[in-house]
Amino acid sequence: MEHQFRTYDRNQIEMTPEKWTPSADDAHKALLGDYNSTWKAASTANYVYLNVWNYDTSWKVEVFEEGRSLPVTRTVAMDPLHILAYTASRLNGNNGVTFGTANTYHMFRVQASSAASTLEIRVTDRFGNVYTETMTRPKPFDAATYRF
Repeated sequence: MEHQFRTYDRNQIEMTPEKWTPSADDAHKALLGDYNSTWKAASTANYVYLNVWNYDTSWKVEVFEEGRSLPVTRTVAMDPLHILAYTASRLNGNNGVTFGTANTYHMFRVQASSAASTLEIRVTDRFGNVYTETMTRPKPFDAATYRF
């Protein structure tokens, strides 16, 4: 498998009902609030989130900014792309949530020093396979970026 993680520039995520569920009725727009608490308002704190699939404690997650290693923290959060692709799209059609987003325990967070920094991300699995991304920021949060 070529990819084992996705990265999200928190500064670029603003998940409001007006933006992501514009054709939903008010009741369905209100349901988005159950899923978007972490991602609702814009941020300027320069956090980057990584969703590392298949993660287990034998894996290593590293992030570098200008050659300097950044502390990476494992966190519990809902994947914003899952919210957009599954939850918001169903709410937008006023269909209710049949495949709702849940918290994931393989999400990581790192804080960069700048909103425009480039990060080198390296994830190594238990078998020594290395997966990398050069993340140029700001990285947009939209369908075209993630091709789903």
